[in-house]
Amino acid sequence: MRHISAIVLFVLASFVMAAQQRLESFTRDNEKFISELSKLFDDVRKGSGKDFIEKQFKPLWIEANPYSLKQQQIVFESLDMMLKNKSKVFPEFENYIQALLYFPKSGKSEDDFVQWNTVLAKIIADKKNKKYLPEYLATS
Repeated sequence: MRHISAIVLFVLASFVMAAQQRLESFTRDNEKFISELSKLFDDVRKGSGKDFIEKQFKPLWIEANPYSLKQQQIVFESLDMMLKNKSKVFPEFENYIQALLYFPKSGKSEDDFVQWNTVLAKIIADKKNKKYLPEYLATS
């Protein structure tokens, strides 16, 4: 009986620790944000996930930084919403980051960016439409 109690206690403690470690929102400091995003990707795909963020996204977000403060805030809010709604790192987060990589080269305006993210937020928030999120991001 003691062994069963010890096992149950261990399992419960593990769940509590896992819940505490789960990322709820991204830090607004760019370096910490990249680190959190890298860890999120690396937890799902060891090595290649982190490489995607560190080698492709970090240079754009930290060094080139083509996004205005308003756009950066929208990105943080969109990613936080994706976390809250438990979107998958692959493909949803990956496709969103890919879209962020390509947007500056697209010739689209800041208004286009805002409208795109507004539609994205509506898809994420609506449980009926959430299933279309991968398609929306893949075609963006």
